[in-house]
This record gives sequence, C-alpha cells and structure tokens, in this order.
Amino acid sequence: RRGMAKAVVAVARRLAVILHRMWMDNTPYRWEAKAA
Repeated sequence: RRGMAKAVVAVARRLAVILHRMWMDNTPYRWEAKAA
C-alpha cells in the first residue's frame, strides 16, 4: 500500500521534528520527567 508508506513517513518526520526541537532546546531525553 502506498498510503501506508506515506503514513510511516509522516510519523517519522513528525518524530524527527520533535527530537530536533528537544535537542535545540537542550531538553533532557526523559519521557518520565515530562509525564510526571
């Protein structure tokens, strides 16, 4: 399915943006701290 591949790419791109923003912000990579 071509739609499935597009969905995967969209999710990966969104994840990359979030990670990049966190790194630029110097935010520690800790989901537990963010959830608490």
